[in-house]
Amino acid sequence: PNPQIRFTHPEDNSYQTGIAVLDAGIFNGNYDTSRVEYLAFEHSFDGKNWQIIENLTDNENFLEWDTQWDIGSFSSGPIFVRTVLRDIDNIEWQDIMTLNINIAPINDMQISVSNFHLILDGTNSFDPDGEIVSYTWLIDISPDNMFEINEPIAQILIFELPIEEQIGITLTTVDNHAGETAVHTLVTLPFECLDNPFCIPEQDAKTCGCDSMTVKN
Repeated sequence: PNPQIRFTHPEDNSYQTGIAVLDAGIFNGNYDTSRVEYLAFEHSFDGKNWQIIENLTDNENFLEWDTQWDIGSFSSGPIFVRTVLRDIDNIEWQDIMTLNINIAPINDMQISVSNFHLILDGTNSFDPDGEIVSYTWLIDISPDNMFEINEPIAQILIFELPIEEQIGITLTTVDNHAGETAVHTLVTLPFECLDNPFCIPEQDAKTCGCDSMTVKN
């Protein structure tokens, strides 16, 4: 009988840039695998010009085959991927799937101080090939004082300045294809803002030194 070959995962796949795992096999066990002349994974951007991902002709098992494909050099999809089997009579069978490469969000975190409040702004973050569906802010004030805010609309976060001199801030965004990006920043507040008994923040934040800070990525 003719070989019935196909990919063992869904027809349409979304991958983050990195490593794609490709699995395929023959699904009629009566096929005579000694007739295999060529077996490979190939890819194409137009569905016509195919390039070899990996030649598996020397594979010991012609009923199942797989490979890990480095797709880190591809910035976007879709890419057509096929597995091809050609027999000794030069007859070819194949199965094709579409691989969509997802680009993770690009984070832009702006931090400022106003009226003794720390303002975290992620509104300039964006997703090159989709949309951001969630923003997660992790505020690391001390080992015993960490809190996380996870809201799709929490692009801007405002809270009162803590008494600690350094604060760790991490913004994590997730796009509509599960792509994730995290950026971390260490904020150093001026000492005058933290320990000034003559300071009345509600009246004069600038005199208190609380309108300045140092941000270190």
